[in-house]
Amino acid sequence: MKQAYLIKQGVEELAPAREQFALIVAQLQSAAVLGMEHGEVERLVWREGTELLRRLLQAHFDLRTGREKREAGMRGADGVLRSQVRPGCPRRLESLFGAVEVRRCGYSAPEERSLFPLDGELNLPKDSYSHGLRERLASEVARGSFDEAVRAIETTTGGKIPKRQAEELTAKVSQDFEAFYEARAGQGPEETLDPLVLSEDGKVIVMLGKTCARGRSERPSGRVTSSRPASHPGRSAIASAWRRWRRCTALSGGFGRPSRSWAGKARKTRPSLERATNGCGPASSGRPSR
Repeated sequence: MKQAYLIKQGVEELAPAREQFALIVAQLQSAAVLGMEHGEVERLVWREGTELLRRLLQAHFDLRTGREKREAGMRGADGVLRSQVRPGCPRRLESLFGAVEVRRCGYSAPEERSLFPLDGELNLPKDSYSHGLRERLASEVARGSFDEAVRAIETTTGGKIPKRQAEELTAKVSQDFEAFYEARAGQGPEETLDPLVLSEDGKVIVMLGKTCARGRSERPSGRVTSSRPASHPGRSAIASAWRRWRRCTALSGGFGRPSRSWAGKARKTRPSLERATNGCGPASSGRPSR
């Protein structure tokens, strides 16, 4: 009996979603779609499926609106009682699936801001862009420009964000960036034997012959050579030195040159190890030693 009541309760709100689902099923069974290529069917399912998800989200908000209890008045954090009740106040929300509408009760008083308890229950943002759309925007902006982010959202989601609003939302999303990392910062040195080693490898700088200084109009006749000497350690040598250096630190008790006992063993296993660590010596070939 309870299950039947729940199904009956959501019939009206979920009716548009059921109609959209029936439309998708009918289209997939039609003769026109059965003759399409897989890419065309894929685009059809994505387009109509996104609309189905939008209607499901809208149905959920409609259910929340119907379950919202109307109070005689609402007292805010400022202590002012708001006794004027306006049911069904709409607000637009741009989501990943498209635009939806949230209708809720508003409590107001003369010269006071209105309160909407359902906004707090749903944790709705102050603007009209959902948290899911904000997260997607932040991910796209981190990869490229604002124009590319706006284009990616329009082509891969059902939502839309203009470029100016995208710039403003990005600033809002990143406003807690410094506070986040300050809260995660360590209060003191970490008690560990494993050091944090930062290794940087400069890119090879291409040098021209002496004729390049005569003028831009003259074509340089010198041979293009590399400024990196043949004895410069390669990446494999640095990786190998990192593994050995970690063991060396554990034995010697800190940064600095390896202890004599360990260095003697290292020379026997890999003669160029210490020279590669100091930034000189021939580059090692092959895979780094384990």
